[in-house]
Amino acid sequence: MKKLTAIILIVIVLGTALWWFFISYLPRKKQERIDSYLDSKTEEIFSAMTVDERVAQVIHITIPGNTMNPAAEKLLRRFKPGGVILFGVNLGSGEQIRQLTNNMQDVMLQAGGLPLFISTDQEGGPVHRVKDPLPDFPSAAALGQTGRADICEAVGFMTSWHLKSLGINVMFAPVLDINNNPENPVINWRSFGSKPETVMSCALPFERGARAGGALPVIKHFPGHGDTNVDSHLGLPIIEKNWQELQSFELQPFAAAIASGAEALMTAHILYPQIDPGMPATLSEKIVTDLLRVELGFGGIVFTDAMEMHAISKNFGKQRPASKAIRAGVDVILLTSHTTYPEKFHKELKDDYTSGVFYSESGDLLERAVKRQIRLKLQRGLLDERLPASQTDTREEFQARRDRQIQQYHNWLKRFPDLATQASEAAIRSLKKGFHRRVLPQVAETEFWISNRQIQERLQAKYAPTRLVFSDGYLTRQGIKYVIADSYGQHELDILDNYARQFPAVQFLVLHYGRPYLKMPVSPNVELLFSFSPGATSLAALVDAPFGSGEIPPADLALQWRQKTK
Repeated sequence: MKKLTAIILIVIVLGTALWWFFISYLPRKKQERIDSYLDSKTEEIFSAMTVDERVAQVIHITIPGNTMNPAAEKLLRRFKPGGVILFGVNLGSGEQIRQLTNNMQDVMLQAGGLPLFISTDQEGGPVHRVKDPLPDFPSAAALGQTGRADICEAVGFMTSWHLKSLGINVMFAPVLDINNNPENPVINWRSFGSKPETVMSCALPFERGARAGGALPVIKHFPGHGDTNVDSHLGLPIIEKNWQELQSFELQPFAAAIASGAEALMTAHILYPQIDPGMPATLSEKIVTDLLRVELGFGGIVFTDAMEMHAISKNFGKQRPASKAIRAGVDVILLTSHTTYPEKFHKELKDDYTSGVFYSESGDLLERAVKRQIRLKLQRGLLDERLPASQTDTREEFQARRDRQIQQYHNWLKRFPDLATQASEAAIRSLKKGFHRRVLPQVAETEFWISNRQIQERLQAKYAPTRLVFSDGYLTRQGIKYVIADSYGQHELDILDNYARQFPAVQFLVLHYGRPYLKMPVSPNVELLFSFSPGATSLAALVDAPFGSGEIPPADLALQWRQKTK
């Protein structure tokens, strides 16, 4: 009996040791070899760069046109930027985008530069730069309403997957701002919600899915752009909150995303006087280094928001903002132009680099930014064709990552065969508690106050073969019991509420596809449904939602802030 017990103990000990060796020790040693190689290769690449190339690496620009035209090629060859951001003017069909990104990378390779980080804004909903072949995914606000982490993660993955297939390897999404100011003119439905819990429940799975999909997701806009009533494209927002107040609200999604492994972040052009009275977040060492890097422990790459935005250019344009951003702890100076700003900022950074302005106790800040970007390009596989054959660990890791992406793509596709439609349908919410779906009302008893052509066509299809008459917003016949109307802005909502008060016996059903943070009607005979997104797929879901069976839950937004009083 004792011998048997001893044998069992030996087997357990050996089994545990083997488990630890294969599951823990070997993977850790392999990762250590990969990290060691990435560090040494980064140093090798950096050492071979000229001063001009080092400076240009921290500047990302855009290019003219949607082809590799002579002007664009000359710009890339001469400047050798670290990255290029693409906008609508650069983007067309999937084939055109793929050709453009391939040509840009070829030009950089021929010019002896590093591969580009090629980026775009792809948040979904209204901020939807690439349309082919990406599905018509709804806005962040719509995704936040679904309450479905799986849908949010799938949309993040699929967005990233499709972008990477086109050669776009950086996506400026998701927005982690909590839209807690209903007057916010720039974030609004780009945010997943007005509560920290709503934002985190969807934004974090979205970011995790996007990170797995192939393109690098960039969380934004740190430390929070939700509580503003000024568009930083046009002016300088100011938020009178201290660090503790931000920690209790705005910073919660950022801290959680960083803890879960987010690799890239974008700063906000916002002034926080109680933290740094002199500099907005993008240019503030107290915010980028002390709070983001040290306090929150973020070791990834930091992008500025576009430096031409008036919050910076009109208020700090004469204070060497590119240099201040690097000294604050930023890694990438993002520009949305290709004319004067790249040259101006390159000269500014080069002068300060050669004169030692960026030197600190821990080393040169510009060199650190360049190395951080080079290492990330290596880590993301942009330079894998340059790997020596001896780097089997790194090659195996890249191949394993690609295999996982392919498998995840097919898994998500199987689970959500029509993800855009399924996400849009899951996002429909009501203004009031417990909207009960119903059968289509009789045409003879119904007025249709519909201005949106897509909603008209969808309603016509539901009532087929009956021909519907769409009026401009007034009762045209006697005996009307129902009004089905659409709305996008405040003016339409006000008109509908006034009519509802005049005709209390008529039931108004409002299909709202505009921003949710408006003054909502409170008349008891008005029922309102939100799509939280104006895309075609969201509009179809909005039209279909009221008719059928079951109940539509109320919106998970602090809409009571904006409800009118009688």
